[in-house]
Amino acid sequence: MSVSNLQWEITQVRGKLGIPYRTDPQDAYITDEEIVNWLHEGEKRLALDVADDALPELQVEQSVNTVVDTGSYALPTDQTRILQVLLDSADRGLYECSLVNPQKFREIDTNPLWAATPRRPFVMFWNNKAYVRPIPTVLVTGGLLYRYVKVPTRRHRHYKGQTTAAGTNVTLVDTATPGPDDYWNASGVILRSGPLKGEVETVSDFVDSTGTLTVSSAFPAIPGSAVQFEVGQVSDISSEFIDMVILWATYLGRKKEQEEELAQTVKADYESELERINGRYQAFHRTEPSREVAR
Repeated sequence: MSVSNLQWEITQVRGKLGIPYRTDPQDAYITDEEIVNWLHEGEKRLALDVADDALPELQVEQSVNTVVDTGSYALPTDQTRILQVLLDSADRGLYECSLVNPQKFREIDTNPLWAATPRRPFVMFWNNKAYVRPIPTVLVTGGLLYRYVKVPTRRHRHYKGQTTAAGTNVTLVDTATPGPDDYWNASGVILRSGPLKGEVETVSDFVDSTGTLTVSSAFPAIPGSAVQFEVGQVSDISSEFIDMVILWATYLGRKKEQEEELAQTVKADYESELERINGRYQAFHRTEPSREVAR
């Protein structure tokens, strides 16, 4: 787990755009909020472009209960692309659906040669729904399983602080830590100084009145007072790809400034790096033994 340093990423984008930081938001031609939005667009773009196995942290599963005589089901609202759909239409176990286009889907209902069976199901995506065949004949809990790449979580919280009291092995106290109760819950916190420098934990609770961050797992020892730390939302994107996210954010910044030639140069850099990464993963799969889908 790594703590996302949004301010560092913002600074990198500003540096690439040649736009200095301004303390007065009213004077800023490009605000930090805009850059955060561009960074999030870069994360979403990366989730769409990169090879499936390059971002395992974004791959999730969601199961849906099948309904008798119902052949359409909503797609997950947080998906960027579906990797696999498995269906249990008759309480006989999950089987991988073959993806078909609308024309072929119509043939499944009319052409006996294409008839769907519980062991040979089909799926078509249309208007944010999955249409499956055969239509389930029984209610099965978890009878439809989506495996997909999710939209990266938008990050917008980051704070650098220093402990003002010793705390315990599960707490950090900094009375200047901003935010209401529970504001930093589920965020990552990393110690930046002291004997425990580099230790990372997850925040389970935050109390505004005392500035106390409680972590879900104990530190090896009590961090102590006057220890520097950072707390922020944990990035869904591994550090390997942060530079690509920054590149895409820079491209969007160039577009806003109507610097089309420079924008296309940055986009070409992004695409070149993307080709390199995807080529690496494709080479890995060419040497990997084939694997049967788990039923």
